[in-house]
Amino acid sequence: MVELKKIQTMMGKIRKYLYLLFLSVLCVMSSCDKNEEDSRSLTGTVWIHQFASEDNVIDGSAAALYFGEETVEYYALDDNLKVLRLIENLPYRVVGQKLTIGIREGVLGDNYLTFKNERYYRSNKKITDMLTPQNCK
Repeated sequence: MVELKKIQTMMGKIRKYLYLLFLSVLCVMSSCDKNEEDSRSLTGTVWIHQFASEDNVIDGSAAALYFGEETVEYYALDDNLKVLRLIENLPYRVVGQKLTIGIREGVLGDNYLTFKNERYYRSNKKITDMLTPQNCK
C-alpha cells in the first residue's frame, strides 16, 4: 500500500512536469512566429537621398525609395523632389537593423537608412505627391 502511494505521488509529479514542459514549448513556439522579420513596417514610407553637387549625378538631384509590402521602388528625382523616372523595382527584407534590397545590404535606423553608400532620410511625403502627370501614365 505504501509503495502504491509513492508511485501515485511520483506519477503526479511527472504529469505536472510534463504539463509545464508542454506549456513552455507552446510559449516558445508562439513567440518565434516571424522572429527574424522586424516588427517595424516600412510599407508606404518614402525615403529620400539628396545628391551633393560634387557627386556629379546627371540624372536627377535626388533619389527616393518607396516601400511596398514586399518590394521597393527606386526613383530618380528632380530639384523639386518630383519623380523623373523609376530606376528599379526590387524585393526587400528587414531583419533587425539589416535591410536587404535586391542583393545589396544596408542599415536601417530610426529615421534614416543607408543603402549603396548613400544615406536616405525618412520623409513625410507620399509617393503620389511626388508623381508628375507624365509619371502617372
